Amino acid sequence: MPRVRNFDKTRTLLLETANQLFASQGYDRTSVEAIIQQAGVSKGAFYHHFSSKEEILDAVTERMTAEAIDAIRPAAADTSGGAVARLNRFFGASRTWSVAHFELLKEVLAVLYRDENTTMRRKIEAHTAALSVPLLAEIVRQGTDEGVFDPPDVEMTARMMLQLAWVTREANVRTLLESGTSSQTLAALQKRADLTLEMLERMLGAPKGSIERVNVFETLPSEQPIERVVTQAGSK
Repeated sequence: MPRVRNFDKTRTLLLETANQLFASQGYDRTSVEAIIQQAGVSKGAFYHHFSSKEEILDAVTERMTAEAIDAIRPAAADTSGGAVARLNRFFGASRTWSVAHFELLKEVLAVLYRDENTTMRRKIEAHTAALSVPLLAEIVRQGTDEGVFDPPDVEMTARMMLQLAWVTREANVRTLLESGTSSQTLAALQKRADLTLEMLERMLGAPKGSIERVNVFETLPSEQPIERVVTQAGSK
């Protein structure tokens, strides 16, 4: 039993160390050797758990996804105020978590949206869907019972809501990488955010304006983070 506990402890230590270094130094600037030295483990211990830096990124991302869902779940579980309020709490909790973990998220997204990482990205999206769709489906089902939502299929609608969010996120990342952070680009991001929420309302059959609109600047920390994302990701 002690061996099992040590095995789990070492893996957790490596994940936490990689998480910290990816966020503070960037994925490309973090080597396996840096992770090993920072964690204070042997090279053999690292390769016992992970075959490469790409594999530990995969594990970090899956762990991050699970932590995000754990943070969002209480908001999704609160049925008070009706389904619309519950859905807005779900989105609000998601944005709050994203802002709190922005530095790591920007590094993960910059890597995952490279063409060569499509397979990894799809794998992570499937993992996210397995955790997120049931939560969204509960909200959609409540709204259907209340008569405020009118989707043709609860489960499918929940899945398509998540897929729309992914498509929007990918479009935003690519827009920033290709066009920089001009006022026109930021205006386009705001327009896309508004349109996405309107499309979600139509998918749900919800009253227009029932999903709270978001100012894209409020979903990002201060210190001009977008410029850092574009500069660093664009150079990779």
